[in-house]
Amino acid sequence: MVIQDFFKLGVLIAVSTAVTTVIYLYIGKVTDKRDKKVVLRYGTTLYFFGWLFRIIVRNVFGVFLVDSYSRVTKQVVVIPFMAKTYEKAQDTSVMKSIVFFEMSLVVGKIMAILLSLLLLQIFTPGWNALFILAGLFTLLYSLF
Repeated sequence: MVIQDFFKLGVLIAVSTAVTTVIYLYIGKVTDKRDKKVVLRYGTTLYFFGWLFRIIVRNVFGVFLVDSYSRVTKQVVVIPFMAKTYEKAQDTSVMKSIVFFEMSLVVGKIMAILLSLLLLQIFTPGWNALFILAGLFTLLYSLF
């Protein structure tokens, strides 16, 4: 919504993706060396604030910073989360773990859709409310 020119938007996303890809490798190494639960809780908190920062962004540079920050913090959540999921699957039944994981994602997505539709009926245009909802859903990772 902030950037109207598709070329500028593409360049912005490309640079952000390149920078964060290098950082993903570092996050993976940190996750392997530390307690995955600690990394997950830390990442969840940081990612939560990434959603809230989207509310205040109003220019191209701000979009770049928040997008980069959100991509990095999302990986600080996803990498240890998936590592713990795979470890649990190895310790128990792989198929049961995968089915449970996928079904949990579906239930979470349905809940998010329903709550989003409700918020869009209450708030106009509703972007800020959706960003807050996304941040709250992000905090659910810490329950894992």
